[in-house]
Amino acid sequence: MKKLLLSLCLLALSSTALAYNDVDLAAVQAGQDCIHGDLSGADLSHLDLSGRDFTGTSFREARLFQTRLDEANLVGANFAHAQLNEASLRKAQLQDADFSFATANNANLAFADVSGANFYRIQMRAANLLHANLQGLRAQEASLDSIKADYADFSQANLPYSWLYNASLKHAYFTGTNFYKANLQRADLTEAHLEKAKMGKVNLRHAKLNNAYLDGADINHADLRYADLTYTQFGTAIKKGALFDK
Repeated sequence: MKKLLLSLCLLALSSTALAYNDVDLAAVQAGQDCIHGDLSGADLSHLDLSGRDFTGTSFREARLFQTRLDEANLVGANFAHAQLNEASLRKAQLQDADFSFATANNANLAFADVSGANFYRIQMRAANLLHANLQGLRAQEASLDSIKADYADFSQANLPYSWLYNASLKHAYFTGTNFYKANLQRADLTEAHLEKAKMGKVNLRHAKLNNAYLDGADINHADLRYADLTYTQFGTAIKKGALFDK
């Protein structure tokens, strides 16, 4: 009997642990800001929350399918395990936000400030990150296949073991970025800035690196076979063990 009661208590705790705050949800539905609120597990799909202030608010495990958060203040917000497929966060302030284990396929973060955010194991395929500020991003093991991030700034970002297959990264900045063992196969890095990037054991097969800047980059044991290296500027790049076409 005691074991049964304990199991029921644990079940109750687990089912309510991520329950949103009713007052916070009501305020959002009434068109108000929600600073340091709790919207964990709430269904906010299809709502237009553009321009609101959600500083420090928890959206953990929330549903935000096709939600509009354009130009919203989401600094320090928690989106861990949230569903943001096709959500729009254009020009949003997302500094230091937590998107770990979130799903944000086809989301729009163009011109957003995502500096210092946590993208650990995020699924963000085919998302729009054009001109976004992603300096200092933490995106270990992230799935970023087919993203559009031309002119974005990933300087000093941490992207080891991440997937950027077929990503569009033209003119993007990756100064000092860590790509260790990342998959950049078929990525378009035309005129990208990769100075001092850490690209050891990176898969760059069939990638486009024409007119890219790799001065001081570490591409030890990287695979560049079949890559387009037309006018690529390697400068002082470290190429020990890197694989090129014969």
